Amino acid sequence: MKTKSFSSGAEGSNPAGDTDPGDVTDPPDEDDPPEDTDPPEDTEPPESSTAPLSISFPPAGASSESHIVVRGATRADLTVTQVRVAGVTATTSNAFRTWRADVPLQIGVNNLRVDMTSSSGVQNGIASVAIERFATDSAIRRGSGVWAGRLMGITYDLQNDRILITDSDNDGISEMRMDTAARQVLSDVGSVIVGPGTTYSQPISIAADGNSCVVIDSDRVLSVDLSNGNLSVLSDPDPLEISHIQRSPSGQTILALSYSNLILKIHPATGAVTTVASNSIGSGPNFHNSGGMAVSWVSNTAYVMGYGDRILAVDLTTGNRRIFSEAISGEPALSDPGRITLDEKTQQLFIYDNARLVAIHLSTGRRRVMGGTGTMSGYTSVKAIAMSPYGPVLAEYVPSYEGTPRTPTLIVVDPIEGTRLVLGR
Repeated sequence: MKTKSFSSGAEGSNPAGDTDPGDVTDPPDEDDPPEDTDPPEDTEPPESSTAPLSISFPPAGASSESHIVVRGATRADLTVTQVRVAGVTATTSNAFRTWRADVPLQIGVNNLRVDMTSSSGVQNGIASVAIERFATDSAIRRGSGVWAGRLMGITYDLQNDRILITDSDNDGISEMRMDTAARQVLSDVGSVIVGPGTTYSQPISIAADGNSCVVIDSDRVLSVDLSNGNLSVLSDPDPLEISHIQRSPSGQTILALSYSNLILKIHPATGAVTTVASNSIGSGPNFHNSGGMAVSWVSNTAYVMGYGDRILAVDLTTGNRRIFSEAISGEPALSDPGRITLDEKTQQLFIYDNARLVAIHLSTGRRRVMGGTGTMSGYTSVKAIAMSPYGPVLAEYVPSYEGTPRTPTLIVVDPIEGTRLVLGR
């Protein structure tokens, strides 16, 4: 790997004590997700090892559909004989280790209660989720508070169960709570600058670590304390034109993608920048117009979109590159890939491409267009994409300068069945 001698801005937080800014070969952090080699089907366990049953999809949200598929899982040590969702008996192919139920929705709020019968007896209301049904897609509204003037980037904050949003018009960061869709500004141009540097100019890509986050802003990397909105310049690797940023679950590793066909590692405390992969570091096919990146922290691999159909897989230890996926006969070709995210749980990449969402399996490279039912069938202007525990979250927004304005909308897509649900609008 090649180390760049860029100066950094103010010192940021270093919660886990990473002391080697130029090394990405460390073993996985203890809080990184465990390896999952299951195929892309409904095989995930409950989120909590102590919960007897969990709902995998949907989260609370809104829809205009007359029904919705509710999926979930039960704890492995239980002998489950029946699961019912709002009175509908769920089906299973593995003795209710995982289950699904196609549940009708009435206009208004539907509180979908899950009941389970197991060797422990009948447990009514063991889980529930609220889905509000509207008469039409255009009528859907969910949540309150300010929306971003120009929504550019999103990320899911696991510790606080919220979506963080960058706004390059109002220049700042806002949040949307997953449970209520309530929205508020967390940091903006009026926030305190810690150390040298200037306030927001045009924040775009964002990655979170609890109450702190890193943001790409006019080719700089800003570190932001979300508890008070204070910000500092962590790194300024000008003129590399960094465009996308990722942060490991532990917060120790920050990776950025440059339009100059570089993958950079940025130290979370010092801002020191190391080139991990480029057309001259590592072997394999060259990067070309690198336009998006998703990272598997389990396999230490970055998946990079370029111009056209090809997706490269990059070994973050060696910088070596290989063609991970290209369209083959009978599978969807990528004509205008714009956004990318990765789901470790179902082992899939999700790519927004020309008004559709394409899933690519990490083991095989095989592709499929996500179908399913739900609002916003046929995505029109997705500005950002991020992964949540329920599936990929897409931010759709049409500003006035691009045509007929459209209210910002965050939707979540079931990674197995493709069902779409509005999280906030």
